Amino acid sequence: MAFIFFVNSMVYYGLSLNVGSLGGSIYLNNFLSGLVEMPSYAFAQFAVEAMGRQRTLVLLLAIAGSGCLISGFAQVSKCWTVHQ
Repeated sequence: MAFIFFVNSMVYYGLSLNVGSLGGSIYLNNFLSGLVEMPSYAFAQFAVEAMGRQRTLVLLLAIAGSGCLISGFAQVSKCWTVHQ
């Protein structure tokens, strides 16, 4: 359980601190990142009450892992690249 907490924390802070390297406005990206978090907290609370802590953790980690695998196989389009 401590390993899961550590990995989730590192991924969360890695994503939230890396918002500035995305294309577009840093302020808009940060705002949208925060906006997405609000419904996720409510969903997690309801999911824990409905399914329990362990099932919710397994479900949400499976969804996150699937998203990571899918994004690894996605083709990169020119409109989404960041020019440095």
